Amino acid sequence: MAIDNTKTAAPAVSTPSVEPTTPPDMATLFVSKTSGPAYKPGKMYNLDPKMLHIPTTHTRSDIDAGIEELAVSVRQHGIIQPVAFYLDSTDKPLVCAGARRTMAAIKAECKTIPCIYMGTDADPRTISLLENIQRTDLAPIQLAEGLKNLKNDNKYTVTTLASIIGKSKSTVSEILLISELPLEMRDKHRNNHDLPLRKLLELAKVANDPSKLQPLYNRLINNASRDELRAARTGGKPVSQNISKWVETGLKKIVVTSFKDVDDDKKPEIAAKLKELIAQLAVKLTELGS
Repeated sequence: MAIDNTKTAAPAVSTPSVEPTTPPDMATLFVSKTSGPAYKPGKMYNLDPKMLHIPTTHTRSDIDAGIEELAVSVRQHGIIQPVAFYLDSTDKPLVCAGARRTMAAIKAECKTIPCIYMGTDADPRTISLLENIQRTDLAPIQLAEGLKNLKNDNKYTVTTLASIIGKSKSTVSEILLISELPLEMRDKHRNNHDLPLRKLLELAKVANDPSKLQPLYNRLINNASRDELRAARTGGKPVSQNISKWVETGLKKIVVTSFKDVDDDKKPEIAAKLKELIAQLAVKLTELGS
C-alpha cells in the first residue's frame, strides 16, 4: 500500500512532551469537520507518534508489558505494522490498534511511524474489536467472526485488514476461514478461550465437506492434537509420530556405530559433522522447550 505523505496546510507546531496522553492542540494538524477530514479512511500516513492519544481503555499494564524490549526492536527495525487511528468529535487522533507500538516508537525516539486512518468517529464496534485483538481478549471464534464483520462492513481487502490489526496476510486469511464453520459449531464454542485457533483451522479447511467435518469435530472434542487432526484431515500419519520414529532410528544407528576404525584422514571431517549435529540437536531441543 503506498504511503500518502500529503500534509494539510497548517502553521508549525512545537514539539510536544513524550507523554502521549497530553499532546498539543491538534487543530494545527487536522482539518476540522466543517471543512472535511484531512485524511482518507483506509489510507496510510507517516505521523509523529507523540501526536497520538492512547485511549483510557488501555491500562498501563496493557501498554507497559515488555515495552522496553519492543522499543529495542523498533530502534533496530522500525514499526513494521502500521498503527490504526481515528478522529473523535474534537478532531483528536486516538489510537485504536497499536498502543504499545506507539509507546515503543516514542521511547525509541522515532520521528514518524506508519499509521492507517480508520475515519472520523470510527464505528465503536470496530474500535472495540481492534482494542480486544491487541489485548488478545477474544476467543478464536469471536476473533474470526469479528474480523469477518470488520472486513465486510468496511469493504476492506485482506491486505488492508492485515495492516490494520498488525498481523500477516496469511494469518488473517486463516482466521477468516474459521468464520466459515457451521453456525451450530460456532455457537457452541464462541466463548471458548481454551480451544486453540490452530485446531479450529484444521476443521475450517473441510467446512464445506460434512462427511469429513463431523468426524474431525468428534476428534477435536475428544482432545485430539492439532497434529492428529491434520493427519485425519489429509489421510497421512501425524507428523510427531514420523519424527519420533525417525529420531529413534537415528539414535540406534549412532549408538551401534563405532568410530574406532575410522581412517585418520577422515576423523577431522567426521568430528566436524558430529559437532554440527550436536549444535543442531541443541536448537531442536530448544524448539521442544527442553
